[in-house]
Amino acid sequence: MLPFVSGDIRFDTTHDLKLTANKRSRELLRLIQFIFQNPDASLNPRQQVSQIIGRPLRMFFDMSGRELQTRVEKLLEDVRLEARYAQRYPDELSGGERQRIALARALL
Repeated sequence: MLPFVSGDIRFDTTHDLKLTANKRSRELLRLIQFIFQNPDASLNPRQQVSQIIGRPLRMFFDMSGRELQTRVEKLLEDVRLEARYAQRYPDELSGGERQRIALARALL
């Protein structure tokens, strides 16, 4: 990573983005979500869709158990995928389905 030289980088006019990601607040990390153009590179091939979508729910919203499962299913529904997709791995999905998973994760 290149060192910061000059200027100002802010999110929502109040959050200083000059800090490295590991020094940013949990709240700021929750607010900033990326959607990568290539979902193949952004989805962990060793994790099921439920784990991919569930990680931010556990990390930022302290969800677990049935509440987590219900929220994952709702997010899948929001991007027009059936609940059964939660048990699939990224390599079992089409490119469009992978993009929908990436969108669902970012919508959190």
